[in-house]
Amino acid sequence: MPKPTYRVRTFALETIVGLWLVGLLIATGPNIIESATMRLALFLWVVPLGLMVRGPRFVVPTAFRQDGILSLLLVMFFLVAMPMAVAGANPSVSVPLLLLTAGGVWICGGLWELLEERGLVAPSVYSMVGTGTLLWTYFTIDWAGARFGAGRNPNSLGLLIVSLVAASYAIRYRTGRLFVLFAAGVLLLASGSRSALIGSLIVAGVMAIPWVKARSRRLQIWLLVLSAPMLVGALAVGPELLDSIAGVLAWDDPYRGIESGFTRRTLVWRESLALWQASPIFGVGFRAHEAFLSTASSAHNGYLALLAEVGIIGAALLGAVVAWRLRWLVKYHEAEWSQVAWIGLALLAGYGFIAFFERYFLNVGNPTSLLVIMFLVMPVQRRRGLR
Repeated sequence: MPKPTYRVRTFALETIVGLWLVGLLIATGPNIIESATMRLALFLWVVPLGLMVRGPRFVVPTAFRQDGILSLLLVMFFLVAMPMAVAGANPSVSVPLLLLTAGGVWICGGLWELLEERGLVAPSVYSMVGTGTLLWTYFTIDWAGARFGAGRNPNSLGLLIVSLVAASYAIRYRTGRLFVLFAAGVLLLASGSRSALIGSLIVAGVMAIPWVKARSRRLQIWLLVLSAPMLVGALAVGPELLDSIAGVLAWDDPYRGIESGFTRRTLVWRESLALWQASPIFGVGFRAHEAFLSTASSAHNGYLALLAEVGIIGAALLGAVVAWRLRWLVKYHEAEWSQVAWIGLALLAGYGFIAFFERYFLNVGNPTSLLVIMFLVMPVQRRRGLR
């Protein structure tokens, strides 16, 4: 029996990676224990595939072999975080989750070994199948006037949709991309997730930059000229426009408005900041900050949660990883595989905004965070085939 060609094999592998992300998107059970078990099983099953197909290259991914600074910063981060995970408030939770996060970073690096050089099939599959799955959920369940995802977490669902928006730009055909973007807009409005809605707009804005730069100088001038009457029109209907924006963002909502839900978030932000100030160097332990809060179940701010949990040293090391790898993404966005690199930049920009309102900055519990980690550990130089 003839062996499958390189193109067929890489297409199949990329499809599997995309479906792996979809599986993590929809994995849920009747309770938190079963949901966590399902996600862990789905999270780990890709490891045997990677070891079987790529062997040693999956064990030591390309990015870690070629970028010594990245490897050093990541090792230092986990070494700094481990002592307080052991000695912190809840070591039975902190230590396993820290090890799982380290394993997640390793898996994300290894996944690049399964992708072909452009790496566009996996995000395309994830975007189309994931959007279709959420649409089916939206239209087959009676939400009875509640926010889409109310039985789970509308904001977490919004975070997932942001990654679908970013991944849609990998879709080859414009019709498919526009369908995903339209469906994502409908789902975001139904979820009522304000941070995810703004994060998606940031993703779309960043993705528009190469398109504008690629246009002729004459078209750029026309776009600038046309933006002037649009700005004048927006100023002319200023009060009505602000009312519409306030309605979408629920500024005056009695439970989620500026004077209600947002005020509560500012209280928990102050409490989280005070928690970090009490242990500023090494923090209180990975994923342990919730045990110290009295105003909410979490910090609802990924940056403050990171500071409180791993201290200024751990946060600085992770910040250095992000800054260092952003440099590579910017450097490569005009290279041979520029499209996937620019998608990574757009997703990181949107995720960076959402992290001001999300529970965690470093997380392996959802596809969006995993995609962010994948782009942070993207290889410096791509390999040339699965040989």
